[in-house]
Amino acid sequence: MTTTQFNVGTLLQESVGSRREINFQPDDSSVLSLENALSFYGILEMIKVQRGILVSATLTVLGVPLDCSGCLTKFVKEIKIEFQEEYLPLVNLKTNRPLPADEDVFRINNRMMLDITEAVRQYTETAIPIAPKCREICAGICVYCGKDLNQSTCTCDSSERDNQFGPLKEYFK
Repeated sequence: MTTTQFNVGTLLQESVGSRREINFQPDDSSVLSLENALSFYGILEMIKVQRGILVSATLTVLGVPLDCSGCLTKFVKEIKIEFQEEYLPLVNLKTNRPLPADEDVFRINNRMMLDITEAVRQYTETAIPIAPKCREICAGICVYCGKDLNQSTCTCDSSERDNQFGPLKEYFK
């Protein structure tokens, strides 16, 4: 069992409204993704509802690898995520018969283990900015030579650049 899996068998047998709260501290939890391991911290609350368990989470995911949209360098960033998802058991606890559910519903397995790994991965992916920047004011790269303008200035000759408005410059002389 990892810190992203919780045995909720007892909680499922309790009355509606029963709750558990878990505080994750930095460096005591990790979620494995396809590329790397993501660490996070924050608060997770599990509430017994009629059909299953409602999970509410406010987490900060550490070390999310990104590529800067300005200068194309790789960097890591903290991403804050919040979600509420209902987890449904695979089987009815009283009859031990399978319970129907949609494909995209998070499930509690037949050992009564609730796993938040996939929810954290999905919400982290959707929280990543469309055009992430390595710093607030990223200078980008030179469009002619490709030099990273955050590290040094470009030595390209501005007069040799292909300027689409060049012919107009001659007109206004």
